[in-house]
Amino acid sequence: MLEHYFARPHTVDRVRASWLGSAIEQYAMWLIERGHAARNLARAVPMLMRFGAFAQARGATRYEDLPASVDPFVSDWIARPDHRRAPGPPRPRLTWEIRRPIEQMLRLVVPGFVGHTRHRVPREPFAECEYQLLEVAPNLRVPLTDHGLGYCGMRA
Repeated sequence: MLEHYFARPHTVDRVRASWLGSAIEQYAMWLIERGHAARNLARAVPMLMRFGAFAQARGATRYEDLPASVDPFVSDWIARPDHRRAPGPPRPRLTWEIRRPIEQMLRLVVPGFVGHTRHRVPREPFAECEYQLLEVAPNLRVPLTDHGLGYCGMRA
């Protein structure tokens, strides 16, 4: 599958020869199934290869050992000199850009791994307030916003 996205067979062979090769290939299929562009693979695969080498140098031999190496790898990656990065402190999003593909792959291959997930907003943020209000006024037929009721403030 990787041969469709990398022009040089040597690159595909290097990925498959890595101890994380099957995990990286599984992650690549997962990305493609979700409609991600090939450029996302071109950015993520080399980083995952470096992460695998970094984790292996720290003693990781199984996929379950990998989560302990995520934070040190991110710190190490940010600390290394990079000619493409502006001088000064790294931009806040850089940590996320490094961590995201690694944690996505780990979610696929390490059972129970969660990692850093973003805060998810409930689908109906006012549902809890409506339930509270319905306990007080069960016959209310007008939407809450028509009465100027704030978020759980119930000002009327």
